[in-house]
Amino acid sequence: MRPPAASSLIVALVLGACGGGLAPSPDPMAGEYVAAVAESAGPVAQRLTSAFASQHPGMTWVVKDVGSAAALALLNAGDADASFLSRDITVADRTQVQTYGLGYSGQVLIVHPSNPVTGLTQEQIRGIFSGAITDWGEVGGNPGPIFVILPPETSPTRITLEPLLRTPGVPFRRDAISTPDSGSMLNAVSVSPRAIGMVSAVHLDGRTNPPRAIAVAGVAPTKANVASAAYGYRRLITLVFPLNATYMRPGARGFRDFVRGEEGQRILRELF
Repeated sequence: MRPPAASSLIVALVLGACGGGLAPSPDPMAGEYVAAVAESAGPVAQRLTSAFASQHPGMTWVVKDVGSAAALALLNAGDADASFLSRDITVADRTQVQTYGLGYSGQVLIVHPSNPVTGLTQEQIRGIFSGAITDWGEVGGNPGPIFVILPPETSPTRITLEPLLRTPGVPFRRDAISTPDSGSMLNAVSVSPRAIGMVSAVHLDGRTNPPRAIAVAGVAPTKANVASAAYGYRRLITLVFPLNATYMRPGARGFRDFVRGEEGQRILRELF
């Protein structure tokens, strides 16, 4: 038997020093990805993208809150890899994007955890937001002034709750406080026992001692009541991707499959 060539010995030694094999190939899904979202969909997007990225060490997702219209525009322009909308899907939408309905999020009125008020009638709500009712003692709470906190006019939560909050043509009370986003809303109500505000219910999940959602006209905004439409103030959260899958990067295709798979569906059951 002929002895091995010197070059073969060198290769064998190198492979042995490296653990006997080649370095693993990089994850084809590695890279930075963008999810453009509407306000109500933010926590859903954060939860799903974080769970998927944890399975791919070289992957990161940036979640940008831009509103439904801009989220769709960014996706179609190729500046977002996925978008989460918080409005009903139109026939025109379906000609532009792949759509996956994830679930309904209740749009809820919130109060400080220490507030004994657990529910309000529509008449009481309209009285509070118009300024006709100014003291919690008038609606079964501890006596003291009511602080009304409003999100921006373009907020999906405010738009959804508008028919509940006031009669058409009646202005909101002049001393209502405005907040720029849901984070500010949550912080404001969390520190003020006399405040009432509003958010999408998914923003309450996972928070320590969060503000408490209250019932409207006797119907509590539980996940079951929102899903069945017994509580009617809700918005559909929809995940969308480019209609032509060839424009999707590997990580976006993987994310789509993840959301539709067992782990993604488990997370959605917890959220909705």
